[in-house]
Amino acid sequence: QRAVCQVDLPWLAKEGASLGSSRGTPRRPLVAGGAGAMGTNLVVLLANSPGCERVRVLDMRPPSPEALAGIEDKVEFVEFRFGSGSYERLVDAAQNIDCCFILFCAHPMLATLEEFKATNVRGVEDITKACKEAGVGRIVISSTIASTNMFSESVDQVESDPLPPIETYELPYDFTKRQGEEIVLAANSKDGKFRSCACRFACVLLNSRDFFYSQALPMIPGIFFSIVSKHVDFLDGRDAVRALLMAAQGLESNPEGVAGEAFFTTSCGKKWRPGKVGELCAESVRYPCFTLPPFLCRVAVSILSIHFSAKRLLGCRLPGMPLHRVMETTFYEKTFDNSKAQKVLGFFPKVSVEESVSRTMDFWVLETGAPRGPALGLCSFGLLSALTATGAAALVAGWRRLGGGR
Repeated sequence: QRAVCQVDLPWLAKEGASLGSSRGTPRRPLVAGGAGAMGTNLVVLLANSPGCERVRVLDMRPPSPEALAGIEDKVEFVEFRFGSGSYERLVDAAQNIDCCFILFCAHPMLATLEEFKATNVRGVEDITKACKEAGVGRIVISSTIASTNMFSESVDQVESDPLPPIETYELPYDFTKRQGEEIVLAANSKDGKFRSCACRFACVLLNSRDFFYSQALPMIPGIFFSIVSKHVDFLDGRDAVRALLMAAQGLESNPEGVAGEAFFTTSCGKKWRPGKVGELCAESVRYPCFTLPPFLCRVAVSILSIHFSAKRLLGCRLPGMPLHRVMETTFYEKTFDNSKAQKVLGFFPKVSVEESVSRTMDFWVLETGAPRGPALGLCSFGLLSALTATGAAALVAGWRRLGGGR
């Protein structure tokens, strides 16, 4: 397997040249978390915007050189670890900045409870305070539908619908992302000197290593498995960074409608079930795909829950968002009405889920060297069948030796 730059440089350059010429484009933005997948895409979009002079990236490592090809002179890097870095360094990094984008987040699948709190809450609180102290006029935070509680049904939910009581939230990712969002929105000042807003994203499709694909790609070579699930909103990552830039522009051009507000920027315009998106992945590389019935999903959840409990008893490191809880979220519908973002920000997605999946699976094939077509899956299926038959024969033989066949 070899690393491949999956940032769509031509698309972002074209979009930056068009969208970035609008009023309110930050001249000297700070992208906190600019080396991550979405952060890198935003940096490329901003650096290609005519109104942007220089982009400052704040992260533990710089964006990949391949992603910065042709825009290196417009990007500067400041090393920082959110949640544990010094506040004074944050204030220094925010000097001469006119807009800050907050994109950093503790890893949803690997972070512990304390790491979620340190990054998603204290890290956001520190950078918001530092930006105010440094005279930064605007902050846009990349939030998530998890702020509405992933174990609560959302059917075409709008921003004016009240959020569930925070004490009812079960996942650390959910309640810490909500707390971070609330910190940023509460910092919005009535005098207009400091304006803030939040874009709430759903399942963002960006590259073959992101959250969705890490769950959807084959565990058995050449074979996909999908699940029966409820609808969840999906959005291509390139549209997500467009929404962030449009939100920043709105804070400048339309502060009355944007400042202090959260926006659902979640949907490509069509409702999808995660299992159906998984089937799209399989179709794009012509692999067989098997849909697991609901009872098998619940059996898998139970097995993973027992495994998690065993690790807890043994004192192992535990993720704040274990896999069995992630699987349980698919039993809840999470769809949202994007009318407010369309009306106030002018945000309409440009990339369909079908186009997004096709592009990402092309990169996955290129990166892994996996062959297209059903042959690999058929070989895996044949091998599994042979192993199953051999195992069954061994069990029968052992039973007979023990006298069980008498």
